[in-house]
Amino acid sequence: MHVTSLLLWVQENRLSEKFYKKIGFEVVRADDEHSVVALSPDFAIDLVSMRDEAQFAGDAQKTAKRRISLHPTASAHYWW
Repeated sequence: MHVTSLLLWVQENRLSEKFYKKIGFEVVRADDEHSVVALSPDFAIDLVSMRDEAQFAGDAQKTAKRRISLHPTASAHYWW
């Protein structure tokens, strides 16, 4: 397996961009919500800012849990 890129949800993409630049990454492109930094042509990290996203404002532990079955005949159920 060869990892060529990562997607990171960060609090502030510009701050994370500065960190990666200090340790040797090159900023490929950037705007207020998204930055791409690359260590080489074969490896890049997408930094996506989630600071203004309403969908991230809630507590992940407060979501309703749903019960699903992987197969109609399966006896095991999974919570998510």
